[in-house]
Amino acid sequence: MAKHWHLVLDLNTGETESLALPADGGSGGWPSLNDFRRNVALIGPKDGSNLAFTSPDKFVRAPFIEVVFRNGVAQEEGSSNDYVASESVIGAGYDTITFTVKPPLAWEKLTIDYLKP
Repeated sequence: MAKHWHLVLDLNTGETESLALPADGGSGGWPSLNDFRRNVALIGPKDGSNLAFTSPDKFVRAPFIEVVFRNGVAQEEGSSNDYVASESVIGAGYDTITFTVKPPLAWEKLTIDYLKP
C-alpha cells in the first residue's frame, strides 16, 4: 500500500497550516510537523563557481523529497535537471545539494524545504 501525506499551505502567506500523516502500521512512525523545515538557507559560498551547498540539518528523502528553491523558484531534482541531493558521509543522512547547472552568484537566494530524520 502506498503511503501518503497531506500538506496544507496558506496561499497568501505561504505558511504551513497543517500536515496530515497517516499511521504506518508500526514500522517506525511518521514524521511530525516539528520535523518539517521550510525556507531554510543553504550554506556555502555563492561566488559563481561553487556548485555544492549544505543544509544545516540532515534530511530524509522519504516519505517526502526535499524541495530546493533558487530565487524562489522550485528546482527539479536529478543529475540531468537542476540539482542532486547526496550525503557528505555515506549512511549519515542527506545534507548536500549540488547544482548541475550554472553556479549561484552572490545575490541569489538558495533555500530548501525538508524533513529531519
